[in-house]
Amino acid sequence: LTLGNNYTIDLDATKVEGDEGFLIGFNVVDADNRCWWNIGGWSNANTRLEEWIGGINNQVGNKSSLTVENGRTYHITIAVNNGNVKCYLDEELIHDYNFTVKGRKLCHAFEGCSNLTSVSIPESVTTIGEYAFSGCSSLTSVTIPNSVTTINREAFRGCSNLTSVTIPNSVTIIGYGAFYGCSGLTSITIPESVTSINEWTFEGCKSLTSVTIPNSVTSILDGAFQGCTGVTSWSIPSSVRFISDGGVFATDNVTTITVDQNNPVYDSRNNCNAIIETATNKLVLGCGSTVIPEDVTIIGVSALGGGSLYMLDIPENIIQIENNAIDWCWNLKTVVCHWNEPISFAQHVFEHNGDQCALYVPAGTKDAYIAAGWTEDIFKGGIYEGTPDKCHRGN
Repeated sequence: LTLGNNYTIDLDATKVEGDEGFLIGFNVVDADNRCWWNIGGWSNANTRLEEWIGGINNQVGNKSSLTVENGRTYHITIAVNNGNVKCYLDEELIHDYNFTVKGRKLCHAFEGCSNLTSVSIPESVTTIGEYAFSGCSSLTSVTIPNSVTTINREAFRGCSNLTSVTIPNSVTIIGYGAFYGCSGLTSITIPESVTSINEWTFEGCKSLTSVTIPNSVTSILDGAFQGCTGVTSWSIPSSVRFISDGGVFATDNVTTITVDQNNPVYDSRNNCNAIIETATNKLVLGCGSTVIPEDVTIIGVSALGGGSLYMLDIPENIIQIENNAIDWCWNLKTVVCHWNEPISFAQHVFEHNGDQCALYVPAGTKDAYIAAGWTEDIFKGGIYEGTPDKCHRGN
C-alpha cells in the first residue's frame, strides 16, 4: 500500500433534495486530517476543495460557481497523483490543485490493519501520528521519508512481524511506546537528530540483539528498552545526562555495561559492568557480571533485575537499598552480605526472586539480620553464617 500517491475515485451521484450538494472525501487520515470536494456547498452557492490539517479547515484551489440540480445524476471523478488532485464533473475538469500537505499527520490511519504487509509513506507527511500503524501484525517493512520529524505515541505498537526500521535524520522525536511490542524487530537505527528516548519506546523488542544509542541522546526514560532480552551489552554515550529510575534497560542476557569516560553524570568505574551516578555513588543499572565497587553507597530503584543475576555480593559500604532495587531476579541463588550491623531495605526489595535463594552473613549476625527484615520468608533457601563455600547454619 502506498498512502495517498495514486488513486482515482469514480462514482455517480444524484441529489434528491436539500440545501447542499455532495461531499466526496479523499486523502482521509483521520477526523482532523482529511480532504473533500464540496460540490454545491454553502447552500448550493459554489464548489470548492477543502482540506483539514490538525482540525483546522482551509478552502484551497479555485472557487467554482457550479451548483447541483435536484434529480439529476452527475458523474464524479477525483484523480489523485502524488499530491496533485484533478476533479471532474461529467467529464469536465473543475479543479486542478497541488496539495502541499504541510503538517499532515497519520493518526490511527491504519490501526488494526492486520493484513497490511508493507507501507511507503509519502514525503508530504511530517508526522506519523498516534497509533498510526498500531496492531498491524503482518507489517514487515516500512519506509519513513526524510520529511518526517515526529513519530508519535505507539505509532507502530504491536507490529510483531516488523523486522527492521531505518529512522531518517529528519526525525527529532520518537514518542511514548512508538515501537512497543515489535517482537520481530532485529535492527533499529536511532538517528543523531534524536535527543530523548521516551518511555517504553522499544519495550518488548525481544529480537533486537544490539542497540546503538547515539551521542545526541541526553535522556533515557522509563522502560525505554525493557523487554529487549536479546541485547547482550549496553553502552551509554557521553551525551546522556538523565536516566530514569526503575527498569529502563533489559539485562537478562547482558554481560557488558559501559559508560563513555567523558560522561559527566554517569560512569562505569573500575570496569564494574554497571552504570553509576557519579555525584551520589549510586548504582543505577547492573547485570549478572556486575561487581559493585567499594565506593558505591546506594543500590538504586530497580538497579538489579532479570535472569542474568545468579549471585550477588553486597559490599559493606552500601548504606541504602532503594525500592525494588533487587527485584525479578528469578535465577538469583545466593546473596552475600558483609555488615556486622545490617541495614534495613526499602519496600519490594528481593521480591519475585528465586525460591531457593540463600543468604550468607557474617558469623554471629543471623539474628540481627532477621530483626532488620532479612528473613527466611524472603530467603527461602535459608540464612547461613559464613561464606557460600564454607559456612554453617546460624543458631
